[in-house]
Amino acid sequence: MRTFGVFVSLVLVVTPVKAIGDEPTKFLGVGYNLLTGNPDGGLLSRGGIDPGLLYTRKVLDLSSHYAVQSESRRSCAQTRQTSVFYGGKSYQEKLKRGVSFGG
Repeated sequence: MRTFGVFVSLVLVVTPVKAIGDEPTKFLGVGYNLLTGNPDGGLLSRGGIDPGLLYTRKVLDLSSHYAVQSESRRSCAQTRQTSVFYGGKSYQEKLKRGVSFGG
């Protein structure tokens, strides 16, 4: 049992973090302001990016050789959607539908 625990630890430490495409890792390590944040996005004139994202405030150091590389983001969005949500659970479901990534 002890040997298995040591093996798992070594695998987790030695395995480098691999970026899975650009989008899922863009905001890794970026700070977030809960007071101004809006997961639905901000003004479309600003690209519709969540105003709570603090690009200049890094809360996670990604400078290691095995870390994920981060870079600036450009965004263009033109959407028209109407939906009704009620309470926290339905709002979570609404936000889940808007998230997608691939690698």
